Amino acid sequence: MKTSAIVNALAGTYSLFDINGTRDGVPVPGPEQEGLITYTRYGFVSATIMDSNPANRWQNLTYPPTNDTGEYDAGWALIGKLGLAYAGPFSINTTVPASKTQGQLIHGPVTIASVPNWVGLNMTREYKILKTAREGTVLTLTARRGNAENTLWWKKIA
Repeated sequence: MKTSAIVNALAGTYSLFDINGTRDGVPVPGPEQEGLITYTRYGFVSATIMDSNPANRWQNLTYPPTNDTGEYDAGWALIGKLGLAYAGPFSINTTVPASKTQGQLIHGPVTIASVPNWVGLNMTREYKILKTAREGTVLTLTARRGNAENTLWWKKIA
């Protein structure tokens, strides 16, 4: 299958609705998070995830930062700790079987990231596109690193 057909099937914006993970084969509860991921037909991806627990959202922050008190710094530190964003090109891994509904993506080399050492990395994600009665089109992305595996569930919104 041509990679352009797969890219066109992936293209769109998705909203995060679930996270499942395991460490050493033992289920790990997913954090309370929300996020968006967008794939373009031109081969770019942008992902943003943040904590959805209101207790972890600092209410009085402004941008650009205008206050250098310790409390204000703590709010920005919390955002840095509980948020994640990255963007850059993506491609279909053609060394493994791939279709419009499943295969392997390579996010990268990452161009910008809230985690500085991610810049320049290629990150592998297993993908599946499902059609469900409740959520409509769903994209799952699974990342494996060492003894951990995380699957993020995204609902297509545009």
